[in-house]
Amino acid sequence: FADKIGRGNPAAVVMMSGNYGKQDDTSYEEWMQKVAAEFNLSETVFVSKSKATESNPDKTEAHFNLRYFSPTIEIEFCGHATLAAAQVLFDKGYVEMSKAIIFHIHSMEPLVATKSECGEKVKMKFPIQNPIVITDEHRLAYLKANIAAGIGLDEADIQQICDTDCQDVLVEISKACFQKMIPNTSMLANVKVGRGIIISAEGDCRQQLEGQIAGQFDF
Repeated sequence: FADKIGRGNPAAVVMMSGNYGKQDDTSYEEWMQKVAAEFNLSETVFVSKSKATESNPDKTEAHFNLRYFSPTIEIEFCGHATLAAAQVLFDKGYVEMSKAIIFHIHSMEPLVATKSECGEKVKMKFPIQNPIVITDEHRLAYLKANIAAGIGLDEADIQQICDTDCQDVLVEISKACFQKMIPNTSMLANVKVGRGIIISAEGDCRQQLEGQIAGQFDF
């Protein structure tokens, strides 16, 4: 979200009628891929109602299925497209502000989105995805060498590399290295990983804002 045109991190949100777009529905996959290619944004998210909404008698929750497509392939998950979907559902009146949105996403636990107390922001509760230790020493050496070269650092600057449930590679470096790294997207695109590379460093911005809360990270 941005206050001026041409800024921010855009994502397309497509509302599907009926129950189309659920994970086991393959009839619309080709069409969804063509729509995502036409939007040509990093992600297009397709939103459809989930039958779980009908089984919630107190109506405090609204359940939706999400599927994400890049211009070329379907992807497992996208954070900013999920935020965009929640904002559209609240702002366009699909879901009342007082309700919680439960997003059902393939290969993930349900994700919860609610409106903040002031009603101006969307809060999202993500399921925990624990880092997966890489035990293959040859693969670890390959990743360290190529990722370090791709962000303009030495191999010694990389503190840790792990896999994730979403097929990303998570890389931890120091704050000083985070500030001086120079990503070369062409080089990084050639590194053999499942989906993408996340560069992370322990940060201090949120510590300053929230009373020195430890364990915050910048990405």
